[in-house]
Amino acid sequence: MSMLRCDSCGALIDTDDEMDAFQGDIDEWHCRDCIDSIPDDGYRWTVYQPDNTKHTHKSDRRPTLEEMQEMVGGGIFERVRIWVNDDELKDMLVNDNGHALGMDVNKVGSELYAATTFKNTGMPTENVIVGPAVVFENFMLR
Repeated sequence: MSMLRCDSCGALIDTDDEMDAFQGDIDEWHCRDCIDSIPDDGYRWTVYQPDNTKHTHKSDRRPTLEEMQEMVGGGIFERVRIWVNDDELKDMLVNDNGHALGMDVNKVGSELYAATTFKNTGMPTENVIVGPAVVFENFMLR
């Protein structure tokens, strides 16, 4: 268990509990009460880890190239356009070298990718996503 203090109010939070902790700017953590007070007109993304944990992030700015590389485990990342709820197109970042680096399979990322591939082509895919998968909730990359 990983415990930190909320950067807004100082409350003790469990950063491993997706219902308890949210990460704002890359180096900020907030409790549920404080993250709800951050305006939704900022940027939001969710990081899905191979161990099935996820963390939602909010920021008043887009992440930098270096921050996006860090989110997916370093190195080169690939942007994949995915369909969510059959009608919403979003960007997902994955580590392009994840297989070569021996990263673990990401079940959520793989399911999102497979659903999109099937929607676009009508064909199933055997490809899997490995390592962290980052889904941008309310903005697209340029």
